[in-house]
Amino acid sequence: MADNRRDGPSFRDPPLTGAEVWLTGTLAELHAITAALGEAGAIAYQAPRRAMHGTDAGRYRQYLRLNIASAAPRQRHHARPDDSGGVLIDLDAARRRTA
Repeated sequence: MADNRRDGPSFRDPPLTGAEVWLTGTLAELHAITAALGEAGAIAYQAPRRAMHGTDAGRYRQYLRLNIASAAPRQRHHARPDDSGGVLIDLDAARRRTA
């Protein structure tokens, strides 16, 4: 028997807020990344960890929803790929001063 229910928003569903993240890894990795993300913001929802099977046996997946305050955008400095953060000097002028 076919299910004719339409998939869509329901007034019973709470509004989704925050960033949504799917995690995949070992239990230790999921524990570590969840702790790190929790320090970056507030975990709004944490689904149960689900064991994976087959070639991914020993790994788990988990869904998280996070509330992380966004900071004001920083001004970007357009550095050249070879810029190591040093100060550029005029070599010709430096040579003239020492000559």
